[in-house]
Amino acid sequence: MSHTHAAVRWRSGHEERYRVVIGMSDTPNQGYDRARRSVQALGPADQLRLIAELVGRLSGELDRQPRRSLLELQGLGKGIWQGIDVDEYLRRERSSWNG
Repeated sequence: MSHTHAAVRWRSGHEERYRVVIGMSDTPNQGYDRARRSVQALGPADQLRLIAELVGRLSGELDRQPRRSLLELQGLGKGIWQGIDVDEYLRRERSSWNG
């Protein structure tokens, strides 16, 4: 495997993980595609300068977003467990571990 191929694979995997983390869509977006092509036309130094500017601008935006609490998930899906005998469920699960 060439270094170029490995770098492309790493970048693709990294971009995919990033997309998942921030909830980006894979829906085609002409503005994004146009901006991406423009950025690719820049030299490495100008690309890094642009990244630094974007990070600085977006850091402030992210700080202004309300924080979420794990406690917001409390009770989510509780209806799924209605009518389930906990001891019986655990017995079946544990017995499945042994094959």
